[in-house]
Amino acid sequence: MKKLLFLILISMSCVSSKAQEKLFDCPEYTKDIQDWNSASKGSNKSRAEKIMKFGHLNDDGEIEYKYVVHLKDSLNIPQFMETVTKWAKVKYSNYDKALQNQTENSVEYSAMLLNVGQAMGAFKATIINASSFTKFEAKPDRVRITVKVKHYSLAQGSVSGAKAILTLPKDVFPYQDSKDKNVYAMAFINCHYNLIVNLASIFDYLNKNYAKLPEKKKEDDNW
Repeated sequence: MKKLLFLILISMSCVSSKAQEKLFDCPEYTKDIQDWNSASKGSNKSRAEKIMKFGHLNDDGEIEYKYVVHLKDSLNIPQFMETVTKWAKVKYSNYDKALQNQTENSVEYSAMLLNVGQAMGAFKATIINASSFTKFEAKPDRVRITVKVKHYSLAQGSVSGAKAILTLPKDVFPYQDSKDKNVYAMAFINCHYNLIVNLASIFDYLNKNYAKLPEKKKEDDNW
């Protein structure tokens, strides 16, 4: 319930009044929050199947949210990239390890989402971690933000030993009939939630910390 309420509050902040219009805003993101909230009831299996229908699986079989933010004002790209760097240093405790690639107008980060799904039994334990990815791309009139889960890391331990398996979201439940349905359903839900909350932190940070350049003063030509 707390997760649902939190996302409702995010949604309300995204559709604030015109007097508080944000520079970085995206109607598609607000729609995705509404979709998430519509799938808040039911078992993990039924919720995962509802979320699957929202269509956030890319051609590579990864969970992905991608938005293009069109800007009314010309973007100061160096200033924007500096703001993104500051966000990332707050977001990632090990910034140097998270940073994957950087150019003048783009940057990529990756990190692990730990324990997004688990099942503990007397003779077997199953834990799923997920590899997450965030990318920023900037042009003078728009910004593209991509967040995704590339793959799951399924760790299984039992009295006979332990093993780890990497798999794409498309190859397991809810997209495929697979073992450990309950655990994969839990992971699927938690990965979507983590990506949506990550986007919330991005939009919030950019709107609060990317300062518009001061307007040029009109030269006094009364001379």
